[in-house]
Amino acid sequence: MKKKHNSTLLLTGCSLSKEQYYRYEKNYQRIIELPQPISKSAILAQGACVTDYILGGPEYIDDAALKNFPKLQRLVLLGTGIPSFVDQKAAKEHGVLVMNTPHMNVQSVAEFALSMIITCASGAPAAAEHVREGSSWPQQAWKTLNEQHIGIFGMGHIGQALVEKLYALGARQLTYTSQSRKPQLEERYALRFVTQKELLNECDSVSLHLSYNEQTHHLINQSALQKCNPRLRLLCFSNPHVIDPKAARAALLKGNLKQLYMDGYYREWQENLGQNHDPEGLLNLPRERFWATSHLAAQTNRAIECQLAAALDLLHPGTN
Repeated sequence: MKKKHNSTLLLTGCSLSKEQYYRYEKNYQRIIELPQPISKSAILAQGACVTDYILGGPEYIDDAALKNFPKLQRLVLLGTGIPSFVDQKAAKEHGVLVMNTPHMNVQSVAEFALSMIITCASGAPAAAEHVREGSSWPQQAWKTLNEQHIGIFGMGHIGQALVEKLYALGARQLTYTSQSRKPQLEERYALRFVTQKELLNECDSVSLHLSYNEQTHHLINQSALQKCNPRLRLLCFSNPHVIDPKAARAALLKGNLKQLYMDGYYREWQENLGQNHDPEGLLNLPRERFWATSHLAAQTNRAIECQLAAALDLLHPGTN
């Protein structure tokens, strides 16, 4: 079968199944798979001939990176949050069409968020560190889901899935804030709508599920954190930039905020050089106050499979 001339597909963070390879190889002269890229430079080194790019890895593609992709026409992100992985303005200037695969990681992110609410409430990460060091044997009393007052900031698909899971496990003190009210959800789950200020002031745990844009940049700022519940554990599953890091560090040190957890950080992958090179100063705080993971919430086998299938269909609709 004759292949499409001068077309090259690059995939990062994923790879085609044998069936997908046979189905789509006719569209490309070459298919490059980097399921676990060792560095950003290794990705950019492949850029000269790439026309289509399925981005499922940890890399951020900005103007400098795009200069390594002179033939790139289309980029599909595995996931929803394009601003976390692609400089959209730069992509437009380079003539690159950027697409995403929304809503296919909803259940995995919601389940991960639920697990982190329990993990943070129990103090397990800090306890594990103390056990490793032999410095102490902490055993604090902690609240179960049905004992906690839990807040959800952002009631999109993930927020709604999280509410459903929390309710199924017995959580009954559920509060949310969102751009718009959800009357049906309020009735079904005894869910209470409040302002941002009330959410941060009343809850034991608040899970952030916000889209990142100019309006949500540093939405969690000094003013918000000065007035929050000092027992509050804040969990961020949005772009980290919805939180002002300077304000967060000050609130954690002063005791205005009990703990901050992030799935992701202000610099990721190779740009993250650890606590000794951290301008935000959060990584050197004790785990009782701050800890972060490496963007794990959406990295389930099923979510990646669904997103990859959707990405391929965006590039080649109706391919059989």
